[in-house]
Amino acid sequence: MQIEINCHFCFELFEIMIEPFNGSNLEIWDCEICCNPNKVSYNIQNGELSYINISSGNE
Repeated sequence: MQIEINCHFCFELFEIMIEPFNGSNLEIWDCEICCNPNKVSYNIQNGELSYINISSGNE
């Protein structure tokens, strides 16, 4: 599943690919613009994105 997120650091939009499996997941994605790490926490229910949170991946 491809989605657009705003970078936690530079606030620019960029696309990421997440797995559409039910449940919670956490991934680190480097921003395509500023290269800073974004921690992406998300939840999939019934094949739909039900929750997403983007924070600093530097923690």
